[in-house]
Amino acid sequence: MKGRDDERTENVKGFLDAFDRIEKGIAERGTPFLGGSSVQMVDFMICPYVVRFEAVAQLVKEARVTADRYPKLIKWIENMGKVPAVQKCRWDTPAHVQFIETTKAGEPDYDYGL
Repeated sequence: MKGRDDERTENVKGFLDAFDRIEKGIAERGTPFLGGSSVQMVDFMICPYVVRFEAVAQLVKEARVTADRYPKLIKWIENMGKVPAVQKCRWDTPAHVQFIETTKAGEPDYDYGL
């Protein structure tokens, strides 16, 4: 039977494997965004998951997205942070950490930040 640590390790590996594919996709395109030279729907679809991972990495150290492994992804995150729609809708990392903590405690605060 798997324990929590095994599950966490497996989950982190899954996310990092997915980030490897994103890194490769950005590198193959040679553009600032997955959709090309300007932000496209594919970028908006992936963005919420990637920015939430910054909070996960604060809680689970082995989940860090580092520039040596993901230089293109790090640059993509920076580029997405300059998009006005992302700036208006994005929660900062402390807000995501707070929500994760309330979820771990068994009482998710779905209204956090409202």
